Amino acid sequence: MKKGILVITFVFLSFTLIKSQTITQMGFIIKKAIPSIKNIAVIHPKKMHDKISKEARMAQIITKKKFTIYAAVNRKDEISKQIYNINRLKDVAVIIITDDDILSIDSVKYLFNKFNEQKIPVISNRKKDTLIGVLMTICKNEDKIEKHINKIVASALEISFSEEFLSECIIDVE
Repeated sequence: MKKGILVITFVFLSFTLIKSQTITQMGFIIKKAIPSIKNIAVIHPKKMHDKISKEARMAQIITKKKFTIYAAVNRKDEISKQIYNINRLKDVAVIIITDDDILSIDSVKYLFNKFNEQKIPVISNRKKDTLIGVLMTICKNEDKIEKHINKIVASALEISFSEEFLSECIIDVE
């Protein structure tokens, strides 16, 4: 069984390195950065639901973290319901898969403010969202994955990263 999972992991990760960063890659980075995280909530544009759901199922098996998927919505009552449901999870981090139509910079600001109130780390896939207040951005730049960190947010959330992890990151906000 373990050998089968290793083969699936290798094939999956080999394939995904060709494309942009995946939910699995982001999950592994979160697992390394903040080992206490047990649940990962993913907020994404509705048009990506099938793709994200499949990736999240695979990521859950490979990373051994629980992934919960939430399609991004525009109505305040639906957003509030998603925030409420995510706030109920224990040891959770939120990945926001951005899209300028639905998850604009203003939407991301609103979401991370709500999650920061509950000391829930927010990770984005849009380069430099750390400058608007998310804890970490994991994005693809040419052929490598970049990790950007906002140390002020990390301090406010009482998260400390290992020196080894920080050496792999770009510090956007000291």
